[in-house]
Amino acid sequence: MTDTMRAAGALIVLVLICLALWAVLIGGFRLVWAFLLFLIGASA
Repeated sequence: MTDTMRAAGALIVLVLICLALWAVLIGGFRLVWAFLLFLIGASA
């Protein structure tokens, strides 16, 4: 039971990482750069 939940959690994390990479590739680096600039502006 615990091993199954751990495996499911690892699979979900892996899928989320893949989705994040696809979002970066498809959306382009402009969105990421704008988001970073927004974070820097918000923190400063």
